[in-house]
Amino acid sequence: MIFQAVKAYLSSSTSSESLIMPYGAQLTIIDLRAAIRHRVDFDVVGQFVKDDTKRTYRVRDLSSNGALIGPVTNLKSGERLVLLFPGIGAIEAHCIWTDNQLAGFQFERPLQMDELMIVSDALQLKLPLGRTKSRSSLRAFYL
Repeated sequence: MIFQAVKAYLSSSTSSESLIMPYGAQLTIIDLRAAIRHRVDFDVVGQFVKDDTKRTYRVRDLSSNGALIGPVTNLKSGERLVLLFPGIGAIEAHCIWTDNQLAGFQFERPLQMDELMIVSDALQLKLPLGRTKSRSSLRAFYL
C-alpha cells in the first residue's frame, strides 16, 4: 500500500527524471529510492515550518534521504517539518506523500553516514551501518 502511494506520486510528478523541492534538495528518483532503508521505531519531535507548532511523531523507517512517519493526522503532502533527531539535532523534511496514517518525508539534505551512526547509537537502534575500521569500507557499504 505504501509502495503504491509512492508510485502514484512519482508517476504524477511533472518530471519523470527528478523531484525538486522548493528552496531545497534535488534528488533523482533513483537516488531517492535507492538509499538503504532501516526499519526503526522511535519518537522524534516535529515542528511545523509554517507556524512553529510542535508534535511528537513515530519514525517507522529511516534512510539517508528520508523517513516514514506514522501515525499522522491532519498532515498533507507538501508540508514541511523540522524533525529533531537525537544526537544530530534539527533536519528539515518535506512531506512527499500521505496514505491513511502514514507519511513519507524527504530530508532537505541527505544524512551522512556519521549522522546515521550517531542517531543509531543515541537510540541504541543497532542499525547495520557497516561499522568497520576503514572509512572507505563504510562508504562502499553505504553507496
